[in-house]
Amino acid sequence: MSIIQFLPSGSDLSDALAETFNPILVVASYVIAALASYAGLLMSNCVANAETPRSRLAWLVSGSAAMGVGVWAMHFTGMLALTLPVPVTYAAPTTIISVIPAMLASALALYVMSSRGNRHRRYWVGGTLVGAGIGAMHYIGMAAMRVEYCVHPYDPGLFVVSVVVAVLLGIAAFYSRDLPLPLRGLQAERVRLVIAAGLMGLAIAGMHYTAMAAAAFLPSGSGAPNGATLDKFWLGIGVVSTSAVIILLAIIATIVGRAFQTTTRNARVDRARIVEAIDSLSDGFTLYDDQGSLRMCNRVLHDMYPQLSSVLRPGMRHEDLIAAWTNLRNGMLKDTSTEAPAVEDVSRFKTPGYVALPREDRLHDGRWVYIRDHSIEQGGLATVFTDVTPIKELQALYEKLATQDALTGLLNRRFLEDRLNHAIAVARRHLNTIAMLYIDLDHFKPINDKLGHDAGDEVLKEVARRLRQAGRDSDTIARLGGDEFAVLMECGGDQPGAEALAKRILASLAEPIFVGKHECRVGASIGITVVPPQTIGLEEVIKAADAAMYAAKNEGRGQYRIHQPASVQVPC
Repeated sequence: MSIIQFLPSGSDLSDALAETFNPILVVASYVIAALASYAGLLMSNCVANAETPRSRLAWLVSGSAAMGVGVWAMHFTGMLALTLPVPVTYAAPTTIISVIPAMLASALALYVMSSRGNRHRRYWVGGTLVGAGIGAMHYIGMAAMRVEYCVHPYDPGLFVVSVVVAVLLGIAAFYSRDLPLPLRGLQAERVRLVIAAGLMGLAIAGMHYTAMAAAAFLPSGSGAPNGATLDKFWLGIGVVSTSAVIILLAIIATIVGRAFQTTTRNARVDRARIVEAIDSLSDGFTLYDDQGSLRMCNRVLHDMYPQLSSVLRPGMRHEDLIAAWTNLRNGMLKDTSTEAPAVEDVSRFKTPGYVALPREDRLHDGRWVYIRDHSIEQGGLATVFTDVTPIKELQALYEKLATQDALTGLLNRRFLEDRLNHAIAVARRHLNTIAMLYIDLDHFKPINDKLGHDAGDEVLKEVARRLRQAGRDSDTIARLGGDEFAVLMECGGDQPGAEALAKRILASLAEPIFVGKHECRVGASIGITVVPPQTIGLEEVIKAADAAMYAAKNEGRGQYRIHQPASVQVPC
């Protein structure tokens, strides 16, 4: 016997059995369909938000099973609502098989709702397939119906209308998920979900009762049905209990699953944000867990220590990184303030509040790296690596500017005094002598007056260059201010050496200096003081050299004079 039989055109329906429906069960059947649709649509969000193909498939299968069984339960609840004047039973195998198209239709609905792409195409194709699946489930379920001494052919027109109702209401249910509402956030999503479930329930119930209107129960004259059948009472018990349990479990599982998905997604997003934030830092960063395994490091650290890239990966043990670090230090680092981190620091990973002393590494390429370690309250160790090369360079520049004459590039008076104090202390300790030359230019003021200060500056720069050429690498040459200079001789600072240097300076400065087209001639008057061991302090040395310089200037300029300060015993 075929599943579907149609009424011939012009059939006499006067003998058709009278059909009545229990209104309570009709309403119950719609509620079951709406609840099943609600559970399925809830799961469609879980399908869409699944993080892996396996979890997506699991949600799709469980959602289609819950929704399919709900649709199937709605159908047989609606059949229980039907009352005929003859006994009605249901073929067990066909009844069970009828749930398959319901589950397939539900799977299509969930897949369409959770997929991406052109929504109009998805909704129309999905609505058509869902309507066809619901119709297949209904008519297979009707084929399981055994009405004693009757057949139930269908009116062709109402048959088509029943499928169209399922398709159009299914499409409407899909479109309602994008329904514009004067609400926001989670509240709007819940309202859309309820509307969609209601429309999907109408698609299922509308198709069912339209199809029931298409059926005509006509006497066949045949005997009682053969094969295993289900009584309406036991069918009702099975349908109601099964559908209630499955729908309830589906809703609970979906709510829990969505909460878990939300928590997992938020944790993943938070971690991604943290990783991105750490990668955006200008500092290198490592994070170890409480077992001493590397959990995280950023790209900056790889760029800072490219030689360690092969071992800077999650899961590496701290001791392995220490070994690689030690090898790197032996081949790459120099002038470090502290030794490499000790392996014993692993014990600190479980000590809250531990903060290691900062340390600096200087690489052979000139970079400086400042390193700080501190433990994490929950266990673990965080290390921050800062490239402080620009700071070191600025520090060196400021130190140089603080000790250097801006015009000539020679050392300034402050640095000379510091150096002289140090030289006097060393001379006392080793019983050496040091010498200081105090140089004042002759005939410099007329150059400033006639040619201007710019020309005078050029002359001073040339004088500084000639003093460097005349002096030795071990000598400290400084500009004291104006046109006064000084030379400190620490190594070989005896009188013959000082006189030889003074003669070289006088000869060099006697040569003309050209500024543009102008020829400038300056000379120098030089005062020399030779400081013996166990001598007096800085002020007396400078005063003695200055006095010798004035003696040379007063006696005709262009020469040098030597003066030794009176010795004063310095306490040891």
